[in-house]
Amino acid sequence: MSGWIAAAMAAVLAAVFGIRLAVMRRALRDITRQTERFLESDSNVTLSLSCGDRSLRRFVAQLDRLLRRLRRKYLQYSDGDRELKNSIINLSHDIRTPLTAVCGYLDLLQREPLSDSARDTVNILRSRVEELRRLSESLFRYTLVYGDQPAEPVQTVCLNQQLTELLLAFYGAFAEHGMTPDIVLCDEKIMAEIIPGDFNRVVSNLITNALRYSSGDFRAVLQSDGVICFSNHTKTLDRVTLERLFDRYYTVTYNREGTGIGLSVARILTERMGGTLTADCEGTLLTFRLRVPLTPQGQV
Repeated sequence: MSGWIAAAMAAVLAAVFGIRLAVMRRALRDITRQTERFLESDSNVTLSLSCGDRSLRRFVAQLDRLLRRLRRKYLQYSDGDRELKNSIINLSHDIRTPLTAVCGYLDLLQREPLSDSARDTVNILRSRVEELRRLSESLFRYTLVYGDQPAEPVQTVCLNQQLTELLLAFYGAFAEHGMTPDIVLCDEKIMAEIIPGDFNRVVSNLITNALRYSSGDFRAVLQSDGVICFSNHTKTLDRVTLERLFDRYYTVTYNREGTGIGLSVARILTERMGGTLTADCEGTLLTFRLRVPLTPQGQV
């Protein structure tokens, strides 16, 4: 008889435990859904619990406080980030005006009869002013890329023609650096769906990077699969440098002329178009591979 009672009590306890476990699971699923809605929306709905378990209620109350604290921190961060970006945009605009005036006065000064030393000084001043202008423009573009500004519409273009026009625009810069670019384009016309302005900035940043860091060579190849490869030898390159190339504000140790955001911006713009930008090295040969979305036909 005692065995039967023990078995019955065990069955009752198991049933109670099972019911309690089922209630707690349902309550946890409900809390999970409420938490997801809280994180995905801007509402301030308080998390609630239908279960009467005190431990769970304390847990939910603590979770609710933590989520509200997290939202306040996020809003503070968003407001500060927005204010910082707006400040950079306004500052870059404000800097352009006096820089333009300074460049104008330097133009006038260069037309005057100057001694060799004075002309050298003017040339140094102009190079420094141009550097300031470039830095302010880089900061301005960086803020636009990482901000919430809508992107330009996607267009269908011929990569062969788009790339050729961009490379031709840099021939003067190549000549100034004593570089003869090696350009190889596939015979097929490669049609892609890109944002022309973003694509031009990506390629321009990659070419500028090569002009700044190359040992004297540059090669651009448009493959039949639509991948564009940009290659050049560098003075120093290791695995650590390679992995950090796309980090914000990172510049390699042997050259401090850059701002360290060109490649970071290039990758962001590429991904915004639905493409990829990767880097690889063999010895001192650095290669960037740019992939952008092709049309369904791809080749023409």
